[in-house]
Amino acid sequence: MIYAGIVSIFVIAGIAWLLVRVFNWRICPVCAGVSGTWLWMLAAFWLEYEIDILVLGILMGGSIVGIAYQLEKRLSDMSFAMFWKLGFIPAGFLAVYGILARGNAFLVGLVGMGLMAILFFFRSGGHKKNSSQVEDLENKMKNCC
Repeated sequence: MIYAGIVSIFVIAGIAWLLVRVFNWRICPVCAGVSGTWLWMLAAFWLEYEIDILVLGILMGGSIVGIAYQLEKRLSDMSFAMFWKLGFIPAGFLAVYGILARGNAFLVGLVGMGLMAILFFFRSGGHKKNSSQVEDLENKMKNCC
């Protein structure tokens, strides 16, 4: 099953890479390969096919870390990045565990991830504010000496 997962990541990532080139989409081919692989594996798992749950859990956990990293870039105050990841990633792992164990932990993890998003994005003013003036000042500061 591990070899099927690795081949699947390469195949789906290759297809995503081609789509990025043709349609100029802004997606990460590797992320598409990993998430596409665990999506078909999860569907097979739910349909009662023999799936290595360890491989599935590793892939899903990797996606949780990737999502946390991508959202971290949008924090308005980067001094809280560690706290963001310390809250979001364990909640995501709990959600993944709940999916794979077919239990209520999924809902608890999902609520935890939602609360983290509310705490760090909606309550704190949301995304980074990058106006053209801010970017111009940053560029001038970089090129000053």
